[in-house]
Amino acid sequence: GVTVGVHDFFRLAGRTDARTGVLRLFKRSLRRGRGAAVAERIQAAEAAIAPVLAHAASFARDLERLLPPGAQTARIARDLDVASVSPAALDQLLSALGALARALESLGETIDREGLAALKSEGHAARDELHARALAWTEMERALRSVVGLEEKGSAFYIDRDDRGTPRLNRRPVRVGNEIRQTLLLLCDRVLLTSATLRAGA
Repeated sequence: GVTVGVHDFFRLAGRTDARTGVLRLFKRSLRRGRGAAVAERIQAAEAAIAPVLAHAASFARDLERLLPPGAQTARIARDLDVASVSPAALDQLLSALGALARALESLGETIDREGLAALKSEGHAARDELHARALAWTEMERALRSVVGLEEKGSAFYIDRDDRGTPRLNRRPVRVGNEIRQTLLLLCDRVLLTSATLRAGA
């Protein structure tokens, strides 16, 4: 299944930004008086994070309306258009996610082009981590599109609260047999499945 909440965005931002994330590594490894193009791309990528967090927070506030007062979870009916609950925030969040992913990719391309002239060796060592962050933001966009796509057959959609009480969206498959078969049973010679709710001979 897929779960997306506002704190997922903030956690990934912390691993990406110029204070505690991968952008900080590149900022610190810039060669003095060189790498102006890389520095410009770092700044653009850092600036692209703030709109994502702002729109994610707005979207989370709008999702509160889907939870009855005092409820920790609620099923989302298929006839509900989640986009209509928060049209501006959702649209802007998806757009901001795309812009951030592109900014990170552009930074990576500039680093590859500028080479060691712009960055010290530790900056180049962080190139794989930058690629991983760009991929993670792209996956976040896909996950968000997945949990608001209520027309997907064979899935159940619901909203619940994370450990901080903030609403988040969830998509779970109704039947998991085929997924388990394809991703586990067909790939392994032996599989041991256990359950706390099964009885011997049941």
